[in-house]
Amino acid sequence: MEALHKSGAPYYVKGLALGLPAYLIGVHLWTWVLMTSFYLGGHSDFRQIYAAAQMVRTGESSHLYDPVAQDRAQNKFVGLDRIIPFIRPAYELLLFLPLTFLSYRRAYFVLLAANLLLLFVIYRLMRPKMENLAGIFPWLPAAMLLAFLPIGIALIEGQDSVLLLLLFAVALACMDQGRETLAGVVTGLGMFKFQLTIPLALIFLLWRRWDFVRGVLLSAVPAAALSIWMVGFAQVRLYIRLLLFMAQPSPIMDVYPLMTINRMMNLHGLVFGILGSNVSPFWIAAITIVASVLVILCLARISPSGPDAFLYALISGVVLSYYLFFHDSSSLFIPIAIALDRFVGTEASSDGKGKTVFRLAALLFVFPLLISYIPKYLSLAALPLLGLLFCWQSYGKANGSKCESLIDVAGRSKA
Repeated sequence: MEALHKSGAPYYVKGLALGLPAYLIGVHLWTWVLMTSFYLGGHSDFRQIYAAAQMVRTGESSHLYDPVAQDRAQNKFVGLDRIIPFIRPAYELLLFLPLTFLSYRRAYFVLLAANLLLLFVIYRLMRPKMENLAGIFPWLPAAMLLAFLPIGIALIEGQDSVLLLLLFAVALACMDQGRETLAGVVTGLGMFKFQLTIPLALIFLLWRRWDFVRGVLLSAVPAAALSIWMVGFAQVRLYIRLLLFMAQPSPIMDVYPLMTINRMMNLHGLVFGILGSNVSPFWIAAITIVASVLVILCLARISPSGPDAFLYALISGVVLSYYLFFHDSSSLFIPIAIALDRFVGTEASSDGKGKTVFRLAALLFVFPLLISYIPKYLSLAALPLLGLLFCWQSYGKANGSKCESLIDVAGRSKA
């Protein structure tokens, strides 16, 4: 039998817990060393957020989604470079208006400091859910948060994905307290990443969790109305057109660079990654829709109860998303970390199903590393994501949503 660490974890789990976060944090630090000057030169994703906020402050919101106006604003307020399209609802820019009174470089560092503060809050929210992992090493929960590569990319790019991660962590805490409507309200505030929050909310609608859906509408509808008021209906029509064609070859991509679809860790990316240029964009979209419907039909049969429904819906939202940038995958930290914590004890037991869930979560924790070596295969992450979703739900249905602690499992193993 595998020797056990005093916490109840096998020694190979302890070794991986010691080595993998250290290596991934090293990747982050090396990226900062190599790329900081490049991003400070105006080439980060923060470029489009900062310039769009400047457009709102200077009265140009009625041209917010015009590629020519965006290009002009980015070159004026940040520096000469190729346009990075701003494709978010306008209401989010109100958060960034204070940064427009600073230079781009200073605003970048202020946002970095704010994101680090948000990460600390996320850690405080997640720490009680990672007690088993802390039993291996007390510092492991914090190290895992810093080691998750999409979070590191969100930090260095000046992205808003950390804010969405915080909203999801708060929503999960509300679910734990039985405050489902409030969880929906908090989730609805994340409509600036609607490609994730809309599928998540639709899954709750599918499960007839009306309190959550009501909460989403209470915050999402005012956010949408505010965005329309800020830009006008003409820009809304242009925005919808951009969204429809942004993730496939089309004439509009003569202005905006084509998204690298096979780097999206969702069904859309998986279908494109497998079929690539062998079929037309129409068939890519059609096959993706069929695959999504099949997943939704499977989800309709689950109908989970309790706060774990949010974890399943969060994974589903990522899998079913229309588009998914690498940093958007930061939200996966929540279900991955909780799955690792709950099921780490099964590695010291004969629980084969629990081991499967744990190993799928462990694989997904390191899978983003492919972005550094073989990025064109990153879309394959959709497969272990689907595996984690349905294996976890099946285990929970058979055994309840509770997983035993490391000490309990280890104690029986020793006996």
